[in-house]
Amino acid sequence: MAAKVKPIPDGYHTVTPYLVADDAKAVVAFMQQAFGATFDHEPVDRPDGKLMHAALRVGTSRVMVANASDRAPAMK
Repeated sequence: MAAKVKPIPDGYHTVTPYLVADDAKAVVAFMQQAFGATFDHEPVDRPDGKLMHAALRVGTSRVMVANASDRAPAMK
């Protein structure tokens, strides 16, 4: 029998937002200042220095953030 996959990983809630922004590092800085957000793990930068992926904790919730790219345009 195949192993069951958890649809919601441990430590996550039913909805986990993923923000794609033109200046993701500014979004992270805002979240840290306004909400006391902390990194869930070390953020990953792209070769051009822009943020490829970051997972932050705000209270008991997680928010993921990345810089826009050709394949993933910024949300407006």
